[in-house]
Amino acid sequence: MLEKRVFLGILAGIIFALYCVSAATYYVSTNGDNSSAGSAESPWRNIQYAMNNVSSGDIIIVSAGMYNEKVTVKKDNIQLISSSQKPVINGTVTVSAKNGVTIRGFDIYPDITGSHAVQFVNGNGFSLSDSVIHAWNYTATSASCVYVRNSSDVQITDNEVYNCRKGINIVSARSAEGYDSGTLIKGNKIHDNPVDGIDLHGEYITVDGNTIFNNIDSDWASNHPDGIQIIASTVDGLSSVKHAIIKNNVIHDHTQNIFTEGTGTAQDPGCVDVSIYNNVLFNTPSIINGVNISAIAVKNIIIKKSRDVYVHHNTLGYSTNTGILVSDSYDGSVHIKNNIITNNLAGVSIENSADLNSGELDYNIYYLNRDDVKIGSTYYRNVSSLSSAGAQEVHGAQGNPLIADFPDVSLSSNSPAIDAGTALDLSFSMAKNGIVRPSGNGWDVGAYEYLFGNTDDISSNVSSNSSSNVSSSPEVDSTTGSSGDSSTGSSTGSSTVSSTNSGGGGGTSNTSLTNVTSGRTKKEQPAKDDTILNESSTQKVSGKSTAASKTIRSLIPRDKLFAFIIIVVLVLAVVAAGYKLSRVASLMRTQTPKEEGK
Repeated sequence: MLEKRVFLGILAGIIFALYCVSAATYYVSTNGDNSSAGSAESPWRNIQYAMNNVSSGDIIIVSAGMYNEKVTVKKDNIQLISSSQKPVINGTVTVSAKNGVTIRGFDIYPDITGSHAVQFVNGNGFSLSDSVIHAWNYTATSASCVYVRNSSDVQITDNEVYNCRKGINIVSARSAEGYDSGTLIKGNKIHDNPVDGIDLHGEYITVDGNTIFNNIDSDWASNHPDGIQIIASTVDGLSSVKHAIIKNNVIHDHTQNIFTEGTGTAQDPGCVDVSIYNNVLFNTPSIINGVNISAIAVKNIIIKKSRDVYVHHNTLGYSTNTGILVSDSYDGSVHIKNNIITNNLAGVSIENSADLNSGELDYNIYYLNRDDVKIGSTYYRNVSSLSSAGAQEVHGAQGNPLIADFPDVSLSSNSPAIDAGTALDLSFSMAKNGIVRPSGNGWDVGAYEYLFGNTDDISSNVSSNSSSNVSSSPEVDSTTGSSGDSSTGSSTGSSTVSSTNSGGGGGTSNTSLTNVTSGRTKKEQPAKDDTILNESSTQKVSGKSTAASKTIRSLIPRDKLFAFIIIVVLVLAVVAAGYKLSRVASLMRTQTPKEEGK
């Protein structure tokens, strides 16, 4: 009986502790009345009235309907949540609270003539999810759908963002705990924002699994719209972009799909430690928002005045200019491996050969580019001619990668990209399709990893890539030297993937790609120069993985945390006392028979 009473006491203490720290829940409905209690049966009418009358840590649940009001969140740890269908807020949402605000499940549709649709400034802990953010008027030149500045622990996930000047604008992002308390932009659909899809500035930012497209209009020549722009400037005391991960995104139809640029000089850049991997990047030969994409110079990736940039396992194509352009970056700090590069005017263009150390442009597959690689003023029509020089693309290949049409780009069962890559740091081991590399004997090239034993083979859907939207005109970038061949082979129309053997001496021999990778086993460790190591590699593996600490922070408002700690201490004291009492009772029962026998 004593043990039972102790157990019930502990249970009651835990229930009491949870009750003490639990948040109150209030309700808002278009059929409500602000003079009511704000309960589910008697809801309030206005969201802002609820904001003014709840306490820090409370929850506001809003029913479907139109709310013609601006909303300002001033109290910490507020959760603003829709009940079912997305309520429409016909006004801006401004978060001036400093900690722990959650907004989920709304259609935010304001006039942002002089403001931003949703903004969070100078705080820690902001979550915006499962919402639609768009504007019916965005005449302000700087208006963004989502604007976050000088803040940490920000999560913007599973939203649709469109029809603002900029989609998501992150300025001077901060973090005290690396990527774990940085900024996460994940699973969003971002389109038709004519300046940029996503702008990034600050530290420890992850952009993962978004679909970003058509952020362009007829004023493209002035705006230079990017899918993702990572650009350094001095704001709030931060003068650089450091530690950014761009992965698993599908990005298409911008003047630049991904653009990075630091400040200062090439040897003192303001854009440092950027990983770009598992992305699918392309452009379509169509008219989008009044722009003929095939008639303007578009690029897939630009790396400019940057350091420690890792461009791996992307599948990219159909740019009328350049697939990957590297310009004025820190010597020996750019790494480009395991990419599929197809249907571009120039596959890779390196303006200064010093930007890449020997062997850091390698294991890429090229197909239907007018020139596979350009280094300085020298054009290499076929990658094999570059391979023969022995410095770059020793394991590079040319030919049809046998992938499905963009944006799927899955590998067919007989794709030469299978097992053709090199093993990299484990932070790059998860492919875009969720398969851990390697599935077979080696890492596959491109964003996808082929799963052996997969019955859903896409061989019948593989594009022949027999035509290209690549212009036959010279590169738009001003360069020196001739655009003529540096090799005798032509890339166009070739369906045989070849690679240059890495044997010694100056001679070269073309062998099939499968022969080059034969002998590699699943357990083989990468060579030292094949492994990409950097100061944040361990953080990249986890991304934003401290789920336990974040769960505690989200469940317990900061203003009630002290009460929770006191209750927990009391419960533990009860548990300890109960344990001692149960031990005493147990000893008494075992000693009683002995005493009776004396």
